[in-house]
Amino acid sequence: MSDELRNEGVTHELVHRSQTRRPLVVFLGGVLFASVGFIIWPGCASAPLTITRKPVSTLDSKQVTSLNGHPLTRDEVEGRLGKPDEYFADVRVACYPLNHLNRRRLLLLLGVVPFGTYPDQLGGEVAMIQFDELGKLQRVAIQKQFPYSGTFRQSVQKWTGAKTPAANSR
Repeated sequence: MSDELRNEGVTHELVHRSQTRRPLVVFLGGVLFASVGFIIWPGCASAPLTITRKPVSTLDSKQVTSLNGHPLTRDEVEGRLGKPDEYFADVRVACYPLNHLNRRRLLLLLGVVPFGTYPDQLGGEVAMIQFDELGKLQRVAIQKQFPYSGTFRQSVQKWTGAKTPAANSR
């Protein structure tokens, strides 16, 4: 009789141990699954998808960057590219919008399985051309302007490191 009670006690103890270990096993299994997901697909929050550019003007980035290194005047630059959308006289910067940027973001189930996409507005590309005091081309850059980063004025301020420029229309 004592053997039966002993076997029953051992069985009851084993069942009790397995029930107390179950949450630990489930937790470790979840951690393992998530770790495999991060290894298989780095950057699980969003996969890198291509950016599409929709031109907003007839200019392209090659036309603008080809100006770099040439001693052109502001009038010669305007003759090649046209009148800028905005010109800031105090810092002598002309702004030409080039492209509207869009991309698609990937939705992942459990951080691993792709199951859908959604559009994401990135903003635009703007050509910024700075002239020196004599009106000669000083530098050219193509900057990304994000939807919530502000106006041309704020982008120019950040690019030049100047105080808030005042817009002049010429």
